[in-house]
Amino acid sequence: MANGSKTASLGKSTIEIEIDEIITEIEVEVINSQDRMLIIGNDFMSDWKANIDFETHTLKLNDQGDEIYIPIEYIKSNRVKFETPIQDEYTDDEEDPTYENNEEIETFRVEDLEEEYISEDEEEVK
Repeated sequence: MANGSKTASLGKSTIEIEIDEIITEIEVEVINSQDRMLIIGNDFMSDWKANIDFETHTLKLNDQGDEIYIPIEYIKSNRVKFETPIQDEYTDDEEDPTYENNEEIETFRVEDLEEEYISEDEEEVK
């Protein structure tokens, strides 16, 4: 939610909204709430080439050359501080199942490569 709390989604729905006499369909997540508030997502902002003016609290949308200005409210949240450090739940011997491809990759230290190439160059000179 906009205030940082979490709530379960009841599903998705496509709704029509009217923005300055322009009617458009958007897909929304539905939650159990008494608020009549719409939280605009990044996909919507990108589709409408949106810009937020933080000084004037205005959202500017662009629709086929027309500019639409909407007054907005936003909440400034504080940075999150963890009481205990976050630790990786997997040890070095375990594979993280969230990675699709856990192949080992051969790595080299730059210093080792430089020494190897310098040695090869010295042999060529001799």
